[in-house]
Amino acid sequence: MRIRFYCFIVVIVSLLLFTLSRTNAQSTKLQASVGKYYFSVSGYVSPFASIVLYSNSIFMASTVADPKGNFSIKGVLINEGFSDFCFEVVDVKRVGDSFTCLKIPAATGDTQRENIFLPPTVGLSARKINPRSSIFASGYSMPNAKVILSISKDIKIEVIADASGFYKYEIKDLASGKYSLFATASYEKKDSEKPSRKKDFESLSAGELISKNLPFVLLIVLIGLIILILLIILLSKKMRNKIRGLLGKKAFSKKKGISHLHHDWFLGF
Repeated sequence: MRIRFYCFIVVIVSLLLFTLSRTNAQSTKLQASVGKYYFSVSGYVSPFASIVLYSNSIFMASTVADPKGNFSIKGVLINEGFSDFCFEVVDVKRVGDSFTCLKIPAATGDTQRENIFLPPTVGLSARKINPRSSIFASGYSMPNAKVILSISKDIKIEVIADASGFYKYEIKDLASGKYSLFATASYEKKDSEKPSRKKDFESLSAGELISKNLPFVLLIVLIGLIILILLIILLSKKMRNKIRGLLGKKAFSKKKGISHLHHDWFLGF
């Protein structure tokens, strides 16, 4: 009986070891399929900015720029043929963001890309400019960099970032219409990459502003008409007499011991 029992234990242990070895082999194959080569990338952006690296909308890695704006991401596993990647950047104050996609030759081994100057972050204070008003575009780049705001093909504005990399510009006096804004920069004779996404906003004319707010405008007009009618009634002696006649002269007679109505002042009596 003991021999049979020991044989049974040996068989069970052997089966468990075989199962574990198969599982480890499958896990090893699965891990090996994640990436074949290593990808490293470095460059600069605004100081302390948060940077996320994507490929085909899939998260790959993230980092934070140092006090001088430098960043580096190393040893990211990629497959053969890897050629597209994107950066999403949010500045340290969360004033604005940027999204930039780049393309490189298809990877046939370990790949790296260096000295990438990412574009400034951009944020808008509003998405509509009303007549005689303005909005502000602001964000961060490298300290003292020249920031170029492109509002249309014909409108380009240059702003110098301060010592922290912050810039701000007031957008006003634009013809009515829809616009798409993006920002690039120049720093130490090097131009930044061009962002892949833009910020949309609209400049409204007086007529467009009225049409977009028509229900509110009609309400204001209606209230104004009601107030005008009440003023005409109160200021017209003939109308006051008619109201007095409708309410009854006896109601206003002091001879019969009846005092004036508490709202006589409202009717002008």
